[in-house]
Amino acid sequence: MPSPPPAVTLYETRTAEQEVLSCAIVLGFNRKCFYIYAASSNEKRNLRPNYQMNNEAIKDAIEQGYTQYDMGGIYEVDNSGGLYSFKKAFCGESGLLEMIGQFDWVYNPEVYSEFSK
Repeated sequence: MPSPPPAVTLYETRTAEQEVLSCAIVLGFNRKCFYIYAASSNEKRNLRPNYQMNNEAIKDAIEQGYTQYDMGGIYEVDNSGGLYSFKKAFCGESGLLEMIGQFDWVYNPEVYSEFSK
């Protein structure tokens, strides 16, 4: 099966009054969608707009032929900040993946030392 074409999609969750509660940028490439950036309002958080928005993005990814939906990383593997719980809600404990992380490739040690103080 061929890969879907690359795509960038902006998702929004709005109230009936058209108030934006959350938005996200999802990038599709090869067979994977990347949830690369998101923001949400503290207003009406009880409506859980991020859950609805990701649910729609995942449904769209499946319909378009993508086989993975990458929600990005977390800071800690615990429920203290809420990010882990939010992302785990979509895949369950068995669907979590742990990646190697990121590397800093230092090309100019002098300049790097100024920014890493």
